[in-house]
Amino acid sequence: MEKGYIFPITLMLSVLLSGFLLHQIELYRMEKLFYAESDELFELEHMMKYSWDSVENELQTDTFPLLNSISFPSGTATISTQDTYPIAQIKIICVTTNDRRYEATIQYDRAAYQVISWIETN
Repeated sequence: MEKGYIFPITLMLSVLLSGFLLHQIELYRMEKLFYAESDELFELEHMMKYSWDSVENELQTDTFPLLNSISFPSGTATISTQDTYPIAQIKIICVTTNDRRYEATIQYDRAAYQVISWIETN
């Protein structure tokens, strides 16, 4: 006296487990993309911080014009300046190897040795 319940139940359980497995795989893929994005943003921030520290060091020692570019393992930073004493306008553009950009335009008071404004564009 077979009613035929085993095949439909087995089929539903396998579909349910396959769906759960696919959901976990998609979560893992999204997490990897999130961490790759976070790492790239961290690299851009690191490049900007290092570039600004170098520029600020040169401004404090009154070395002008400033260096033009800095190479990093993960990209490059390009620095351009426009000097109208006592205000210097500095533009730092950081670009990763994946063409992700981070730009900052800084107005710096060379007489008081302080930043007047810092404008970021991503």
